[in-house]
Amino acid sequence: MVFMQQTTTPQPNKNIALIGIVFFIFAVSLIMGLLFAQKNGTSTKTAEKQSLEGTTKLSLKPQAMQLKKGESTQVTVELSGSPSQAADIVVTFNPKLVKVSEVANGTVFSDILRSEVQDNQIVVSSAVDPNNPTNLKEGVLFSFTVTALASGDATLDFNKDLTITAHSGTNTLGTAEPVTLSIK
Repeated sequence: MVFMQQTTTPQPNKNIALIGIVFFIFAVSLIMGLLFAQKNGTSTKTAEKQSLEGTTKLSLKPQAMQLKKGESTQVTVELSGSPSQAADIVVTFNPKLVKVSEVANGTVFSDILRSEVQDNQIVVSSAVDPNNPTNLKEGVLFSFTVTALASGDATLDFNKDLTITAHSGTNTLGTAEPVTLSIK
């Protein structure tokens, strides 16, 4: 009886090919995982930004809606809806009908960074205290005094191209309501 011995000889080409296939599959799965993670991360950030957009409301609240020439009233600029980390507010007015003065900080931010009354607009910039960045509030951004100069309807309005309320780098401004004062 003859015994046949089976011997296997190593086949280096098959081993190299097998190692190459395993490495290729590993590399492709790694690349696909990274691409998938980046895509999902971006869509999550985009969804977060979209959820903040248009959630902040600004309104002008005068103490008196009707004035006589020479009378004054205080007007507050109020922020509601979604608190912001920063705000750049531009309010326009007719300088022939009213004079604006005495811009004062409100309760939302600890300080006003910029406050100017120029020709026909009020420009105010504020931001959350960098030492307390999570202290976000709704309420009065700032106030100012309006003095009636001449008869007519004096509209105070937000310049929507220049007015921004921001949170995490996203403009959150939704609505910005004007107000009209009647001067007799």
